[in-house]
Amino acid sequence: MNYKEHDNTDEIDLLEVFSVLLNHKFKILFATSIFAIFSVVYSLSIDNKYTSSSTLQVIQDDKTSNIGSLSRYSQLASIAGVSLPSSGEDKSTLAIATINSRTFLQHLLSFEDVLPNMMAAKSYDKEENKIIFDETIYDSSKRIWINDNKKQTPSYLDAYKVYMDMVDISKDDKSNLVYISVTHISPVFADYFLNLIIDEVNKLIREKDLDESEESIKYFTDQLNQTNQADIRISINQLLKSQLEIQMLSNVRAEYILRTLDPPFVPIEKSYPKRSIICIIITMLGFLISASYFLLNHYVIQWKNKSYK
Repeated sequence: MNYKEHDNTDEIDLLEVFSVLLNHKFKILFATSIFAIFSVVYSLSIDNKYTSSSTLQVIQDDKTSNIGSLSRYSQLASIAGVSLPSSGEDKSTLAIATINSRTFLQHLLSFEDVLPNMMAAKSYDKEENKIIFDETIYDSSKRIWINDNKKQTPSYLDAYKVYMDMVDISKDDKSNLVYISVTHISPVFADYFLNLIIDEVNKLIREKDLDESEESIKYFTDQLNQTNQADIRISINQLLKSQLEIQMLSNVRAEYILRTLDPPFVPIEKSYPKRSIICIIITMLGFLISASYFLLNHYVIQWKNKSYK
């Protein structure tokens, strides 16, 4: 008996809710329409953003056969400041950490127009295929920065925040593939900047390994000339061989650490914003807010009337 009474009460409450909504349907419809119009205006005010992406393969050198033989020379190598390869060496981690580093961004900012395109881009003229800059902070004709009527170039730390929002990078542990993308209001700059990142991370890591191997070769050559002990000479020759392999790979391989499987491209379709989704969400929010308002108002009045009795 109690269950039936409870069910009837719930049914009456539900009918009351529908009754309140129907009584205020025109007001709710009007409020929802206002939100719908606002959602369209707001979504159109958001600049389009384009995403260029690429799939990369991490190049793992086949040195497993040398690792065991070189391990016995680790002490001698450490004296020279040489890091011997290991079977667990993960070059993808090095590449990703380099791309995400502030030092790497500082290097990228040395290229012409990279900083203005990152920090002062206001909109993109698709017909003329050019970026429109915010002239209040950057004078594109004179190529100078403006901040409170003073010339002040944004710091690389300010640019780093924008950089991390623009660049997305991840790795598939199973396939050892690296996925990287750049999002910007200009599809052309998104493609250029992504190509620049890939080229420069390969270049910097290659140059770093090349410089280290050259210093190591000088050191080992000097040590070789200073000793006549056969076992030490064999050890040094093995280490020299490993450094010469690095020299060879550094000089003949442009894609030193990341090999491009799917190259960057100039995107045609925008990746953001999803205007239809924005309009739907804001319109639904408008309906919920207006309906909740009239329901809340109805029950508050009802509660007040009961409290006065």
